[in-house]
Amino acid sequence: MPTPEPTPTPTPTPEPSCRYESDFRFDQIVLRGVTRASVTGSVIFETGNVREDLSKSEEFDDLRPHDWDSANPPNRVLPFLWERQTSGFRIALVETFSHDRDGAHIELSEKVNKALFEGLEERFATAGILAAADVPETSTGDYLATRTFERGEVRINLFFVKPPDEDCE
Repeated sequence: MPTPEPTPTPTPTPEPSCRYESDFRFDQIVLRGVTRASVTGSVIFETGNVREDLSKSEEFDDLRPHDWDSANPPNRVLPFLWERQTSGFRIALVETFSHDRDGAHIELSEKVNKALFEGLEERFATAGILAAADVPETSTGDYLATRTFERGEVRINLFFVKPPDEDCE
């Protein structure tokens, strides 16, 4: 009796990605010389610098010289955020750590978060991206960091996610 031919297995068609892409690495905006009175969106976007692809164990590391040299200018915040947006990423979580000169560390962090979202709204709302509504207030953290940072230093951790394709239901 002849052996039957095996039935070919159909190749599955790839499904669209219907899950958020995320991981626990984050990017960090670093500010120096900040006071509660000086915090504005402009200060964040014009004087901040970006450290990319950090793990939690790196968030409080000392800043390296190249974090602030001319090859890595402080005005990278806007181009960095624009690149994230055009790649389809959205902010999922914000953690802000501050060392206020007068000891009001959490208040400084709160002011920085408020200025960050106002600045995002000003600069990106017309493009419909990174608006304050994208990150609920419960997804922000305001912390102190007196032992690690210089006075007036603020670090804003931005965790990004990439939402599912529009084809997903």
